[in-house]
Amino acid sequence: MFFSTLHSFAQGFKGGISAGVAGTQVDGDRLGGFNMTGFVGGIFVRNEMNDEWAFSMAIRYFGKGSRKVSDPENGDLTYYRLRLHYAEVPLTFIYTFGRFYPEFGISCSYLINALEDSDAFGSIDPDPPFNKYDFPAIIGISYQFNDHFRLNTQYSYSIIPIRKHPGNQSWYFDRGQYNNTVNLTLNYTL
Repeated sequence: MFFSTLHSFAQGFKGGISAGVAGTQVDGDRLGGFNMTGFVGGIFVRNEMNDEWAFSMAIRYFGKGSRKVSDPENGDLTYYRLRLHYAEVPLTFIYTFGRFYPEFGISCSYLINALEDSDAFGSIDPDPPFNKYDFPAIIGISYQFNDHFRLNTQYSYSIIPIRKHPGNQSWYFDRGQYNNTVNLTLNYTL
């Protein structure tokens, strides 16, 4: 009886892999636009709790950052490139709506490496340093093509700052710099 209960509980779990691209920016760095492209990819497991709701957990790599390319022809000599490499564990609740799957959740991200280049002559250690952990809130939606493939898009925004502003200034809710990302992934369920 115990093993039959485990078997029926385990049937609700499905796993797979995902890969895609992200447009990223860092709010608070005085640059605008999703000008940095990053790779997103990893593995996931999803538990179908009932006919309407599912819970998903993943382990993935997420390349984030910010970029500003100089434009000397128009008198803009500003150059900046920030690369942030994260290992992430997103936890999301998924609602079934036909072939569409709206989702929301939170992620715990660990900063593996940060490289900052402000003059196009090479990367330096970021100053001020970045926090090792980031906790972005996530909203998204998926479209199910067939039993194996889903196209997923997510928007995420840091709940707490990823680092303080240079000079340590802060204003009300603006306590530093925040990751701001939009990603598009293709998910394959095994």
